[in-house]
Amino acid sequence: MKRKLAIVAHNINNRGGMEIHLSEMIKRLSKDYEITVIASELSGSFLDVKFIKISVPQRPVFLKSVFFAIMASLVLFFKKFDFVHTTGAIVFNRVDMSTIHFCHRAYRSLGLNDRLKHTKSFAHKINSWLQGNFALWMEGICYRPNHIPHLVVVSEHVKKEVLEHFYYKENAISIIYNGVDVSTFTPATVEEKMHYKNNLGIPEDALVFVFVGGDWARKGLRILLEAFQQLLWRNTELKAKVLVVGKGDKQAILKGFPKNVTDHVIFHGFKENPSDLYRLSDIYVLPSLYETFSIASLEAGACGLPVIMTSVGIANVIAEDNITGYTVDRNKESVLEAMEKLALNPELREKMSFQVRLRALNITWDETHKLFQKQYESLIDVS
Repeated sequence: MKRKLAIVAHNINNRGGMEIHLSEMIKRLSKDYEITVIASELSGSFLDVKFIKISVPQRPVFLKSVFFAIMASLVLFFKKFDFVHTTGAIVFNRVDMSTIHFCHRAYRSLGLNDRLKHTKSFAHKINSWLQGNFALWMEGICYRPNHIPHLVVVSEHVKKEVLEHFYYKENAISIIYNGVDVSTFTPATVEEKMHYKNNLGIPEDALVFVFVGGDWARKGLRILLEAFQQLLWRNTELKAKVLVVGKGDKQAILKGFPKNVTDHVIFHGFKENPSDLYRLSDIYVLPSLYETFSIASLEAGACGLPVIMTSVGIANVIAEDNITGYTVDRNKESVLEAMEKLALNPELREKMSFQVRLRALNITWDETHKLFQKQYESLIDVS
């Protein structure tokens, strides 16, 4: 008989890295366990998965988090499972394991509070302040060995943060990377690339830098555009575009840039499956302040795009200098140097495209599933 596994998370959909991770794991784990999902949203097709919906308002986020913590904790108090796995510090109960996709205490300790700085209104600032402090408080309650005995983190970067900020021993923390679907995210043929470019009205001979994500202040879109401006100024014959995939304030981010730069920036908006947008592009750029993993970087690599990113998330794997891309400092000059090297050297791009695809082939959702299976097997009998 299958063991009863409860997976607790705020939302499960295809609109963010953490949510995609959950979707991919639930699909695979449902073959091994009797899964009950406790969440406010479960989008997608899941066979043999029970769903307990926690009906909470989606906005404001602070109230959503508070109500969810209370109501999901009550469900766990009255229902019994063989193993309870949460995503983050989101319930008051003692649970068996939690996966950490974002460490709020580490983020705050570095002085990175741009979500509060860049909110538009006073009400948004209040909500961001309350939500940020509630998240810190919940981490203090939950991330204790007697409350959650085992943690899974998505990168070496996060493991270092947890060891620094919480009282865990190394053997109580496992690293399991997120993954990528390498059959969906795959390099485009020349013909496919031309087709995708034509669909967006991009000239076939244009070199395309792609940026993927929301939260543009944290992820460094402004820095990318500043570097792009210098790149065009220094290389007047270069035909290049920046493709921005994700939601944000276009007017604010373009403020102060001349028309000969803004004319070459294409805002696509959010897309659930952006594989065709990676595949029409040539180089991926992410000058981010803070990432724990960055699924977008892995997706870009799987599509054969050399990766330029700051030393965050899995940069050590997917952006190895002169092999698969470049790990850069978070400033215009460093990003420009890497962009220029790749823009002016198609042979280098081709070599990196092959190598970065090879890296991605070893970091798949199937491999993530195998590691979670092994983790459950080692813990479930002693929980």
